[in-house]
Amino acid sequence: MKEEKLMDAMNDIRDEYLESAGKFLGQMEPEGGEKKPGGRRRGWVKIVLIAAVIASLLSLPAYALTEYLLNSPEQALKQAMAEIERLNELGIIQAELEPDAEVTRIDKLPEAELGESYFHRILYPRYQVGISGEKYTFITQLNMATGKFQLIHVNAHAGEDDELIYREELSQPDGNIQILEYYDNTDDLVSPELTVGELCAALAEYWGFEGYTLSGTENKDYNWDTDAPDEDSLVRDICDGPYITVYFEGDQEGVPMYIEIYRFSGYTSMSIGTNHAVG
Repeated sequence: MKEEKLMDAMNDIRDEYLESAGKFLGQMEPEGGEKKPGGRRRGWVKIVLIAAVIASLLSLPAYALTEYLLNSPEQALKQAMAEIERLNELGIIQAELEPDAEVTRIDKLPEAELGESYFHRILYPRYQVGISGEKYTFITQLNMATGKFQLIHVNAHAGEDDELIYREELSQPDGNIQILEYYDNTDDLVSPELTVGELCAALAEYWGFEGYTLSGTENKDYNWDTDAPDEDSLVRDICDGPYITVYFEGDQEGVPMYIEIYRFSGYTSMSIGTNHAVG
């Protein structure tokens, strides 16, 4: 709430409320206590009411006082497209929107707490926007107050020029054979030269954080207990390994962000932000 609005609300306190408050305060005075002139009393009553207004405002959830940047699906879509371009400008990703891409979903999501598995990360009210083309699929979540991504998930679908790494044939209960093909196309998502330190520094700039700390990754479901990666290690080399755990200065205290890349049949996927895909 803007400062001027708060002051207007205080100045608009109606006289009947002042009178009621005055009677209430009068009941609290010691018997035989000296009564002040009306003007002084009115001033003190107004101070009490102003304090009550402030107390009631402070008791509201933080998001109730927020003036949102994003207030409609149309605004959310426009912002998502602009933020994808911004991530490309910063060198965080190199996956661009395609001219013929289609919007697959725009959902408005309420505040949520992710629980112990994600260090009780709080997700503020947000829009989830999905955009899909022939080459790339984007699934994004934008903070309604800041317009920034708190999570971006990008799939890069393999093409004819991508190297086939390995092929699986799985027998199905109906007798058919399912063919799974995995490709080396991480460079469709991130620059082959991008280091972990460069990526984290760019993310800190994007989110407006003061810095970052790389951490080891623990995940009991996958028996992962790794040391923090080197700053100069390549981002592409985390593919199919434990995700990177990063703490940003200015983020929710004691709660990490995650960076991960995994191969699936026919595409490679990269996620950055509040959630990881495994565990």
